[in-house]
Amino acid sequence: FEQFDLPTGSTAIFNLEDTNFDNVRNILNRVTQGNPSEINGLIEVLGGNNPNLYLLNPSGIIFGSQASLNIPADFTVSTATQLDFGNNSWLESSQTSDYSNFDGLPTAFGFNAANGTIINAADLAVGTNQNLNFLATTVINTGTLTAPAGSITVTAVPGINTVRLSQPGSLLSLEFEPSLNGGTSISALDLADLLTDVDPAISGVDFELDLAIENDLIKTATEIILPSETGLVINEGSLSLGSGSLNVIGNKVAFLAGEITGNRLDIQAIESFFAAPGTDLLQQMATLRLMRIRLMFMVL
Repeated sequence: FEQFDLPTGSTAIFNLEDTNFDNVRNILNRVTQGNPSEINGLIEVLGGNNPNLYLLNPSGIIFGSQASLNIPADFTVSTATQLDFGNNSWLESSQTSDYSNFDGLPTAFGFNAANGTIINAADLAVGTNQNLNFLATTVINTGTLTAPAGSITVTAVPGINTVRLSQPGSLLSLEFEPSLNGGTSISALDLADLLTDVDPAISGVDFELDLAIENDLIKTATEIILPSETGLVINEGSLSLGSGSLNVIGNKVAFLAGEITGNRLDIQAIESFFAAPGTDLLQQMATLRLMRIRLMFMVL
């Protein structure tokens, strides 16, 4: 697509009900024009062999409050510039490609530029035992993400990096560039500055995300100024997995509100992790991995 937008009340149908598509396992969609995608309608997949759906837009993807899904398998949203299918077969987000080279499942997501942001204000759900994946330089969730008995993976990729996958839907690791080793620490007293554009280290940040829909376009009560820094995960909504698992990876991870339910929670924070009062982490098993953090703070 040159541009991929869905106004309120509209539906994008990926129809594979013809018998010629019985063996299709993945649907790959690239947005190449350079503008963010604004989605307020239904994304639906019909037919095929329960195919996974991938939506790539390096310029950013915004799900408004009216967005919804009807997808039989996994849904992966990313601002990556490349997808690796093994044997150095990279699907570029902005170049013409020979799709015959891309068989099977992607093995890695490549970020080679200051890519866009994923913002979700909707109630997005996949089916039982399926996976919901968000991979971008910055991910902000003020809505609800649901994957019953499946997994939700939210990954904010700092700088130029590669996210490698092990098994389908399972996040293995982030391959960080050596230049990131000198990252700055954030203290508890810096949190308000981090979220209100006072911290000089990340100027241009404003997370007053009062999202609303006007004339089929996504507006905000106050202007959203997306962070110049990458690797930031902000969650102010709900994440529901039933017996499934949640994976969150980012340079700086902040849970500002909402309820997170599931069987397993795995958080990998590179520089800082914050959980605000009122955030409910209802997990049978929880793992917090702190990498290169000089100060970790939690308020529960």
